[in-house]
Amino acid sequence: MNKYSLLVIILSLIIISMFSTIISANQSILEIEKNLENVNGKEKIDALNRLAAMYFSKDIQKSINYGEQALKLSKQINNIEGESASLISLGVANSIRGNHQKALEFFFMAQKILEESGNDKFLARCYGNIGIVYKSMGSYEKSLEYHLKSLEIKEKMEDKKGVAFSYSNIGLLYLTLKEYEKSLDFLFKALDLRKEQNDKSGLSADLNNIGAVYQEKKDYPNAIVYHLQSLSIKNELGDEGGMAYSLANIGNMYFKLNNYNTALDYYLKSLKQFEKMGDKNAYAEALNCTGEVLIKLKKYADAELYLMRGLQIASEMQTKGISMSIYYTLFTLNEIQSKYKKALEYHVLFQKTDKEIFNEKSSKQINELQEKFSAEKREKDIALLKKNEEIQILKIKKERATRNVFIIGLLFVFTILMLLFYKYLYLFAFWKKHAYVGQYRLMKKIGSGGFGTVYKAHNIRDKTHTVALKILNEDIIDEANLRRFVKESEYIEKLSHPNIVKVYERGVDSKSNAKYIAMEFLEGRSLGDIMQENGNKLSLPDSLHIIIQITDALVQIHGKGIIHRDIKPGNIMIIEQNGDCYFVKLLDFGIAINNYETRLTKTGNFMGSENYVAPEQIKENKAMAPSLKSDIFSLGILFYELLTGKRPEDMNYRIMNDLALDDFISADTVLPDSLVNLIKAMLQKDPQIRPETAIVLRELHDISAVIK
Repeated sequence: MNKYSLLVIILSLIIISMFSTIISANQSILEIEKNLENVNGKEKIDALNRLAAMYFSKDIQKSINYGEQALKLSKQINNIEGESASLISLGVANSIRGNHQKALEFFFMAQKILEESGNDKFLARCYGNIGIVYKSMGSYEKSLEYHLKSLEIKEKMEDKKGVAFSYSNIGLLYLTLKEYEKSLDFLFKALDLRKEQNDKSGLSADLNNIGAVYQEKKDYPNAIVYHLQSLSIKNELGDEGGMAYSLANIGNMYFKLNNYNTALDYYLKSLKQFEKMGDKNAYAEALNCTGEVLIKLKKYADAELYLMRGLQIASEMQTKGISMSIYYTLFTLNEIQSKYKKALEYHVLFQKTDKEIFNEKSSKQINELQEKFSAEKREKDIALLKKNEEIQILKIKKERATRNVFIIGLLFVFTILMLLFYKYLYLFAFWKKHAYVGQYRLMKKIGSGGFGTVYKAHNIRDKTHTVALKILNEDIIDEANLRRFVKESEYIEKLSHPNIVKVYERGVDSKSNAKYIAMEFLEGRSLGDIMQENGNKLSLPDSLHIIIQITDALVQIHGKGIIHRDIKPGNIMIIEQNGDCYFVKLLDFGIAINNYETRLTKTGNFMGSENYVAPEQIKENKAMAPSLKSDIFSLGILFYELLTGKRPEDMNYRIMNDLALDDFISADTVLPDSLVNLIKAMLQKDPQIRPETAIVLRELHDISAVIK
């Protein structure tokens, strides 16, 4: 529940940064609102700005309304200080709401007024808030630049409270960058200044932030110590919102330490606080955490009650992120109780929601890219206009030259332009008629996958050279997918094997910016299509011949430390070569990984095809990453399906439930004992027991020799 810590940090810092010196502790919101009608001018502007700040953590729309009223009145009476304070207030409110671009617009307007008026006190606060927004946007260099500007002004003014706040901001920035020692250094400096000034509100925020650093360092005992100190001060101040998040954070720490009973106690206390506050999103997340700890305590019925209540609230609030987390916890709960049908239903809902969130993020990224493109285009247009003005000046000067030279030059230029124009028309007609990517002409679409579309294409430099051109789908471009797409060609380029598809080239089209990989074009059919035509089953000799080729390819793949992760009939192409009508080509390395690299997917969301994926990739044991033995399991499932014609999910059910495999493998099919034993070994639930790839290949050759 790191988001609890983050929200408390952001809210605490923003409120302290802006209005800690102007909000009177003795005046309640109701008193100030009641007195609004009795005040005018500057006094009313100050009251409106106070109310805007007071509503930051209570009702953000009311905060914006009061900020807009203060801004309007400030402009009417030409009150510069009130105008800058109102702009900063609106910037803070939009930042809390998540509209960072709008927040920066307000802050920059305030910055201009404050720099011109020389109001260093408010200018320092404005710089600090700009730094916070840039941090939220991921622009860490810009964030540090503005925080240092703010710190410099505060140190000159000897504003110890402001200096402490800047230390806190810089400490949090280093926390985001995972430079934990630098983060603690600045946060402890801030803590010393808070103690010196007896600033309990700031002290509570810094204690909470130090706890967050220790939490990220996985030093949970120290994290608990500082969160408890923060909780004590929040209790003294009557900060109910801060108390709720601190209680939840402490529950998280005890959960990490496997002290589930204590974790449950703190989660239940946080639930009461969130319910009292009416914060439904936080309440739903706390219900999910309570459900998780109840699962650990094996109180399954109670866990289901809390989780279903949380799911109901998350659905009402339409918060997909919380719903997705609860779906996964319900999947875990039902899997533990062997309720596999329900577990599968919740896992499907989890994946569906995850995909919806991913698509929404992708749309947002595309919109941001379009905005950046428009801004760049405007800048280029302005530059082009300036250049055109310079050209016009040069033309006027040239007119002073002799008429004969001018006419000859004009005719020459006109001739060149006409030639270029006709050439342009020819090229436009040519390119419009044919589709091109890089140096390849697309002939027809031959397939598509998770994040790429494959075309049959000709090399325009060598028309006899036909390739399969895989192009990354534009609607799913993000950093992770682009990395997988590039990685696919990099992995295949490392390999040289007759049963692995060849890569000729990878690149980016200069006109369309399309990312592509040019691979060997194969005339054939997928193994899946062939199996379907033959009743999902092939003869023993043919099956052995196909599996031996796949295994031989895997020996080289695994020798390079690469895990394919998607061995299935659809990724195996069967072609005719050198008189062999069952010649294998292994395809699709799009989700392959190196045996030592970190997984690209988040915990709980496995990659691969569900019917062929190894048990360790879908079980609750989140610490187990895919290994070379995961490919052995997938190969075993494929071999079993080829020989028996049975659905792979039937075998998966028996493996997941530890049922006997001997009779099930050989039922209705006469198979050698050595082959049955080999398939059993490949399908072992524990990956450590499965044989190495080279051993599987050797045994397959031995079995094949006996059968022949």
